[in-house]
Amino acid sequence: AEDSLVNQRLAVGLLEKKGYQVDVVNDGQAALEAIRERDFDLILMDVQMPRMDGLEATGHIRKQEQETGEHIPIVAMTAHAMPEDRQRCLDAGMDEYVAKPIRSEALYSAIEQLTGVKTTSVAKPIANDWMKPTEHLDWQTAWDTVGGDLDLLQELISAFLEELPGMEQGLASAVEKENAVEVRQMSHKIKGSLRYFGAKPAYDLAYKLESCAEHGTMADAAGMVDALRKELAAIGPLLRKFLQAPADARGFDAEG
Repeated sequence: AEDSLVNQRLAVGLLEKKGYQVDVVNDGQAALEAIRERDFDLILMDVQMPRMDGLEATGHIRKQEQETGEHIPIVAMTAHAMPEDRQRCLDAGMDEYVAKPIRSEALYSAIEQLTGVKTTSVAKPIANDWMKPTEHLDWQTAWDTVGGDLDLLQELISAFLEELPGMEQGLASAVEKENAVEVRQMSHKIKGSLRYFGAKPAYDLAYKLESCAEHGTMADAAGMVDALRKELAAIGPLLRKFLQAPADARGFDAEG
């Protein structure tokens, strides 16, 4: 259960690589509907989602299980990584916690703890100078994100580029309307996607926007949005260049 296309593609790619069958929904309400229709061995539940968040959805699931005597393991997925955030997820009825940005080893470890199924993934270093870090992004971060899977990295980049125009437009519209809730939500979503590519300058701007919206200080929001869009305009061509480059020029020794 996850509303970000980038996070969806990454999680599904990592799981299918290890032979798991995965269904995807966009929010907590859809997760409740899915478990009414079929049985699942485990749920990966984002915390911040539209319509119904992961904490509320987990509460409904646990209430239903009081009547059936069943228990579906639920793993929280959230960008908030403080000890109190983890405890809040556990108090809501979740069994384990994976901090975003999603990392293959952390995800596999959480599943192993709850199911006993062991999976591992080790990313190989990037060997080609063509993929050196730039001021806008860090390819090694992206490579580590996908656990050394070239096909999954291509999918992750494609998902980000597909979702980016809508996220930018949504953020600009929210700032224009001075809607702090929407600004916080859109900044959070953009920030989460950027972190997978080691895009620190853009990430920092999205983080500042999210913080300003959360504290109701929106005076500088329009300027920060302009700065963020300029940074994103520099990142886009780098990612497209990667997708268009010949396989032997990308600098990866792919496993899968």
